[in-house]
Amino acid sequence: MHEGVIPNSQLVILPYQPEDVQDSSSWKVELYIKPGDYVPWVLGVLTTAALVLGIVVVVLRVMEKREDEMERQKTLHIINFDAL
Repeated sequence: MHEGVIPNSQLVILPYQPEDVQDSSSWKVELYIKPGDYVPWVLGVLTTAALVLGIVVVVLRVMEKREDEMERQKTLHIINFDAL
């Protein structure tokens, strides 16, 4: 019936069925999950990974802006020398 049940969890089926309903579509299924001791570690690893990736993005952006500024300065110098 429910093959994809999460390990270390409880699946509770409440078989309430009104008299006018003939199938099990009105049954209520509840899944209770007990969080493990590893949840804070997973949160810490995800936070650290997000921070590292954020730092990489910021560093690459700063490097790109510097490179663009240097390229812009070079083109300004070329234009000024051509005017002489």
